[in-house]
Amino acid sequence: LPPNVKLVTLTSNYESFNDGKWLLRLSHLYEAGEHPTLSVPVEVDLSKVFGNAGLKITGAEEFSLTGNRPIAEMNKNKFKWDTFFPNQAVKKQMEAHNAIAFNEKVPFQYPVVTIRPMEVRTFMASFE
Repeated sequence: LPPNVKLVTLTSNYESFNDGKWLLRLSHLYEAGEHPTLSVPVEVDLSKVFGNAGLKITGAEEFSLTGNRPIAEMNKNKFKWDTFFPNQAVKKQMEAHNAIAFNEKVPFQYPVVTIRPMEVRTFMASFE
């Protein structure tokens, strides 16, 4: 894995009710702006990562963080909130953060996943 990504979870605990798929969770270790070269989005090719470890991944589908719903089934617009800024100092701080943040999630295209700073992505993965 790249130095800014960590394998958080790889478990077969739930395979009996997920058609033999394993829960896979990857996490970015840095916050936007925290490090000059490591706090940027990074692409991870799952086939290469697991191939280097002697495993053959045959497919993956992205799920919610808890692993209970496919991302494709989730209604993203349902969770929109208006942001309230109690004062101008907080508003200015948020604007400065947003200038360096990576706000657009990159859709998962198997086998390559793009992980943004401080992002955790969860998958149900099939292995041979």
